[in-house]
Amino acid sequence: MDKEKGQLTLFDCRKVVSGGKGGSWVVFSEGDILTHKQTLLRPESSMHLLLNTLRKLDCYRLQLSDISGTDIGRAVATVAVLHPRLEVTKLASALLLKWQALFDSCLFSQMEYDAEAAAAAPEGDPADFQLVAPPPPPPPPPPPPTRVQPPRKDRATRLKEEQQYLEGSDFEGISDSSSEEEGSGSEGDDDWQPGGRRRKSGASNPRSGGGKQKRSRQ
Repeated sequence: MDKEKGQLTLFDCRKVVSGGKGGSWVVFSEGDILTHKQTLLRPESSMHLLLNTLRKLDCYRLQLSDISGTDIGRAVATVAVLHPRLEVTKLASALLLKWQALFDSCLFSQMEYDAEAAAAAPEGDPADFQLVAPPPPPPPPPPPPTRVQPPRKDRATRLKEEQQYLEGSDFEGISDSSSEEEGSGSEGDDDWQPGGRRRKSGASNPRSGGGKQKRSRQ
């Protein structure tokens, strides 16, 4: 522990503050603040125990981080409003006023500012600062198409569409005339000889007459 220029430095990072006009030093830690908080919020605590706890807190030079981190300020405010003993509520209220004045002076103290330069600054044009509504957001993208199977047509509708398709196309079905032509063509198959040569009409078969003649000559 080193004491230098009226300050007390602890190697365990505990906070040390002066206890008043006597110049005594009060050492406290975050655990001490949490213990005082539990004492204040415990309904079974006696009046003198609460008064002693509030006096100890009055000796601590707390920072804003100490009060917000441990909720000790909320505990003191709860006792100041809800405790049935006037002595306790009076001391707790006085401690709250002291803390509020301390933190208000730290948080809301004035800073350096050039008021003369602010008086000489131009007023500006209010049209430059008109609020313009932002453009509306783009519409959401359409949902992906879902594959819907079309309803199946009845048999009569399908037959009718097939008939219309056949009537409008160049396709010709098998008719009776074509079948007759094929039949008549089959009758003239005797005019064909092997090798694809067609025999002249009216000509006799060379094998039939010539063979007999050769045989008769012999």
